[in-house]
Amino acid sequence: MNLNTRFARRYHWRRREDFVRAPHEAVVGERVNGTVNAIEADKEKTRRLLLDLLRENPRNVASDFLRAMAALKGQGTLDGWVHGGTIGLLSQEAKLVYLRPIDQRSVIETLKRVHEGGPNSLEDSLLMGMGPSTARALYLVADLIYREPLSYRDPVTYPYDPFKYAFAIGGKDGIPFPVNREVAEEVIVTLEEIIEMAKVEEGDRRRALNGLMKLGEGR
Repeated sequence: MNLNTRFARRYHWRRREDFVRAPHEAVVGERVNGTVNAIEADKEKTRRLLLDLLRENPRNVASDFLRAMAALKGQGTLDGWVHGGTIGLLSQEAKLVYLRPIDQRSVIETLKRVHEGGPNSLEDSLLMGMGPSTARALYLVADLIYREPLSYRDPVTYPYDPFKYAFAIGGKDGIPFPVNREVAEEVIVTLEEIIEMAKVEEGDRRRALNGLMKLGEGR
C-alpha cells in the first residue's frame, strides 16, 4: 500500500508453494526508487547466504552489520576489502535502501530470536519475526561484506493503469478509489451469509467458504 496515494499494488501469483523465488506472474503498480528485491530468480545464491547468516552466531552478524553501517556512513573503514566486498561497489539505489533509519538494538534482538528458532527457510525467518529492518541489515552484510548483492530492480512488470486494472470496490468508470476497509469487511461478511444460505451441497459450501477465507486473509 502506498500511504501517499492510498493505492495498493496488484500481485498475480504464479504459485503458492514457494514465496521466495520469483513467485509472481505479474506485478501491477508504480515503480519505486530505492527498492530491494530478494526474490529475483537469479539470486538463489544470495538467498542461501541470507539463510546462512540467520543460522550464524547473532553476535558475529551484528558485528558485521555495525561495521558495515559505520563504513557506509563514513565513520569507519572496512580496510578496503572484507571477504571480497567493498563500499565502492554499492550502487546509489543500494545506499538509498541501507541509509534508512534502523533500530539497531531491535535488529540485534530479532537476530537472536530467529537464530534460536533455527529457521530452515527464509519463510521460517519471517514467521519468527524477521521484519524489514532486520532484512535490510542482512542485505547490507551480504552486499558489503560478502559481495552478494540483492537486486535493486522494482519487481513491477506492468505500470499502473487505472483504466485497465480496476478493483472490486471502486468506481464503475474503471478508476479505483482508496479502499474503505469497513466496506470491504461488510462485503466479505455479506458473501459469507449468502454462501451459508445457498442451497448447495455441503462440500461446495465448504470450498466456497474456504476460498472466501483466503480472500479475507489477503485484505
